[in-house]
Amino acid sequence: MILATEAKDLFSQTDFHEWHIGDKHHKKDVKFTPAEEVDGVIVRQLSSLTALDEWHYRKGYLAKQAGQGFIYDKTLGWICQFNSFYN
Repeated sequence: MILATEAKDLFSQTDFHEWHIGDKHHKKDVKFTPAEEVDGVIVRQLSSLTALDEWHYRKGYLAKQAGQGFIYDKTLGWICQFNSFYN
């Protein structure tokens, strides 16, 4: 909530609050990006765009390479998500 505190004037003028955070070296669901609401902010965990390397393989982080795209409406907020998975 640092942004909400440090930029409260701008933050208070918005209707939708959402964070996209980096991958956690695993995929929770392949149908949509996992999201949870924390203090009124939607937090979405994104997949990794990077390919599997030796270090990740040895550590057991075997998630598929993937990317997400999102469409937001000014009045409705999040309305659509696209997923792209790589081999």
